[in-house]
Amino acid sequence: MRDIHTILDRVPMGRAGTHLMDGCLVLEGGAFRGLYTGGVTDALMRNDINIQTVVGTSAGALYGLCYAAGRIGWPSRFNIRHCADSHYAGLRAIRKNGGVIGFDIVFEEFKTEDHENILRVMNPRRRMVAVATNCLTGQPTFLEKTNCSDIFKATQASASMQVLSRMVYLDGIPYLDGGNSCPIPVDWAIAEGYKKIIVVKTRERGYRDLEEQEVQLRWEDRLYHNFPALCDYMMNASEKYNQLCDHIDQLEKEGRIFVIAPSQSPDVARLEKNPEKLYRAYRMGEVNTLHRLKKIRAYLES
Repeated sequence: MRDIHTILDRVPMGRAGTHLMDGCLVLEGGAFRGLYTGGVTDALMRNDINIQTVVGTSAGALYGLCYAAGRIGWPSRFNIRHCADSHYAGLRAIRKNGGVIGFDIVFEEFKTEDHENILRVMNPRRRMVAVATNCLTGQPTFLEKTNCSDIFKATQASASMQVLSRMVYLDGIPYLDGGNSCPIPVDWAIAEGYKKIIVVKTRERGYRDLEEQEVQLRWEDRLYHNFPALCDYMMNASEKYNQLCDHIDQLEKEGRIFVIAPSQSPDVARLEKNPEKLYRAYRMGEVNTLHRLKKIRAYLES
């Protein structure tokens, strides 16, 4: 395996421009498969494709936050650098953060490393939406700076994986990973009236989810028996995800959305510890986007 500094040197750094384009960027989650998303968003920003609205679920919310801040390379470099650190991803993170991801490390660096990050995220011209699952209703909530008290806490809620994380309370409401109720928020973008919608998936075209394992279902039932609506939704999550993928395929055929998806199955575990595998996922996202850059521009400008 290559030295981690050699890998990091291959990931660009910089700041996106300030010119905004109409439309909505929709980002799927997928834990560390989000490195693919990082390659996509970096390729877009480096080519001055800064879409006004970004809506993301789980890891997609974290990458959406950095896209809104215009930070080229930052989230991908962060994940590659810290992937083997159990304070960030693992048991020590659970002890300190109540979840398998160390959001204290993420947000401390994000907020203090460059004040421009916060200024851009809070800019009223930018709309950044994090999708989290309301544990009381089992339904998705679309959290943004205009309807919640803390967009960073909303991003954490969106990415707090069930079973492996405690519920995140925001404005008195308990939330978990948005992937439980709305893994790819394309219908939200349509309902909001956006005419130009780019969807970034972290699974290859044609992928369909298998039914949840019995062991996981038992854990979910044991942990969330006081939240029956949440349990009901998680029980059918795979079926609903597959229906959503069929729906996205149809929208793409109709030309209503533009989809960017991995050209092959990403070889990345949910909590991947191998930085080279993470970089390969990043590079695939970058290459897939650059190969379709002319078509992306034509779609956005038509």
